[in-house]
Amino acid sequence: MVKLEEVEPDNGNGGNDGGNGVGQSATGVFTPMGTTAAQALPTLAIEPRGKLGLPTPPTTNAPMQDKYEYIDAIKAVGNQYFKAGDFDAAGPTYTDAVRAALAFYPDEQGGKNAMLADEKIAPIIAKCYSNSAMAALKVKQPTLARDMCNSGLECRPTGDDKVKLLTRKADAHLALDDADDAVECLQAALAVDPNNVTCKRKLYDAKQALKASRKAEAERSKQLFGGAA
Repeated sequence: MVKLEEVEPDNGNGGNDGGNGVGQSATGVFTPMGTTAAQALPTLAIEPRGKLGLPTPPTTNAPMQDKYEYIDAIKAVGNQYFKAGDFDAAGPTYTDAVRAALAFYPDEQGGKNAMLADEKIAPIIAKCYSNSAMAALKVKQPTLARDMCNSGLECRPTGDDKVKLLTRKADAHLALDDADDAVECLQAALAVDPNNVTCKRKLYDAKQALKASRKAEAERSKQLFGGAA
């Protein structure tokens, strides 16, 4: 199986600033983590996008290791799209990996909870959501990015994976003019990695945005109620 490095997006705003592809499946519908395995897109129904194909799915009775590698291989295709700047294809490819993984954990075997408890697959799923969130930010879909970060955090990631999710969630909150929650996310990230320079810088910026927001709110209140008897 081809292995690619985990996506390390730059801080630019590349990609188109529209598009509805991020967070959607091959059928055009985004499936959040709460979807049951019965509703998950069947593995064989996932279609490739653009010029890149997807790996051959394992059989139902294949060893779990083959299934882990299949999910990781779909993520690798998402990485290729991301590195090529095709964020509209990258985002849904990552979420297709999640949908395919859910199909391996039917409800009678624990469904989503079983998947999240699987120490081998949960970190891969967390990375898929984290990278898809970054793709959503690239195409200016902060609400979707925030929601996918929340789903990724359900996987109980640790270390750098958790820091990335919290940082990207903070970026989404800032884009939604929600500086208060952005500060909270970045403080949580720094609790994991106290020496993270990027998080420190982003926390400073978020606190400045929060201060400006509160000042503007105070000015609006003054204008509205300042002359009241």
